[in-house]
Amino acid sequence: MNVPMVVGIDPHKKTHSICVLNSRGKPVREFEIGNSCEDYEKLKTELDAKQMQNENEVVVGLEDTEQYGLNLAVYLSGLGIPVKVVNPIYTKRERFYSPEISKDDKRDAQLTASVLWRELAKDTLPDFVNSQQANFSRDLKGIVGDYRSLVNSQTRLKNQLHQLLNMTYGNCYEEFFSSPFSKTAMEFFCRFPSLNCFLKTRNEVWQKVIVKNSHYRLASQIEHIKKLKNCLRKETIIALKTSGIVVGRLQRKITELKFIQGQTKETKEELQKVMSDNQQAKKLMGLNGVGLIIASIILSEVKDIKRFPSDSKLASYSGCAPRKYGSGGKYQYYSSKRGNRKLNWAIHRMTLSQLGNRGTKETKDYFQKKLKLGKNKKQAFTAVKRVL
Repeated sequence: MNVPMVVGIDPHKKTHSICVLNSRGKPVREFEIGNSCEDYEKLKTELDAKQMQNENEVVVGLEDTEQYGLNLAVYLSGLGIPVKVVNPIYTKRERFYSPEISKDDKRDAQLTASVLWRELAKDTLPDFVNSQQANFSRDLKGIVGDYRSLVNSQTRLKNQLHQLLNMTYGNCYEEFFSSPFSKTAMEFFCRFPSLNCFLKTRNEVWQKVIVKNSHYRLASQIEHIKKLKNCLRKETIIALKTSGIVVGRLQRKITELKFIQGQTKETKEELQKVMSDNQQAKKLMGLNGVGLIIASIILSEVKDIKRFPSDSKLASYSGCAPRKYGSGGKYQYYSSKRGNRKLNWAIHRMTLSQLGNRGTKETKDYFQKKLKLGKNKKQAFTAVKRVL
């Protein structure tokens, strides 16, 4: 039986580093190619020549098959060449235990090939799959990543606006509107960016801003702001002196926040459209505590559920399975910090919902059962995550 010839590839934006090992695990060729169709054809010619020379099957391993290495993985799998996904954890461990701990593109390709050569017989590395489900998961993962990035940007901008509004209005800015980041409130603060500016403005001017940006006439809101304005005028405090630089920063941050809020809304609508056509998504969102975002994260990280032969494998992949430590017949179980952290976060949020006020009776009963068996709350919570 011929031993396959192993090819390790470290993909990057402009070039891909390649290392070819023979059947004994020794490097026989190292080179680089560009990230274009012409370069892919050159790689095919090179691999065909090596295969004819050694009469061995070629197996390719890639560290990245989600971004820069995706097109190359699709091309090679389309040619019928087996493509294996090499987790970067393997190459990191290989580098740590190697006498040479240097890191560069050439070295990464060598380590990828070495890991593939060693793990190939064990059949521990997953195959790259270019199926409809895999493509759906990749696209979904990108949309979810964009949505969460936009939400994080909103949080950052809101924190900055809290500081700037405190500088221009003092603590009284929170008394104007129930939410300082509503459409009406942001337009109001953008038009009147300082307390001194607002106090000098006639009532008819700022009332038009509120009415124009509200869905209906907020008579009670206008009356509330009138009373607040009169109180601020009567108080014997010096109006805050705000520099033009602070005012400019405040207006730019408000404009940026409104743009990001619009992008967030569009991204969520696109996500809802994608998920509405998927049967697995409908089943997931039918569970207690699983909404659009949680279901999207689960589908994008699990990909094809058939690649997990049992629920134990899925629990271990998500980091929900307790890890066993012990010796001499004495063992203890600890919560695992490994596994897919995004998937773990989604299951964590689902568990919190099922144990909350609107949770399910079965989940709450199981949690209480674990507490009665002597588990603390953290251990019982981990047990619930494992069951879910």
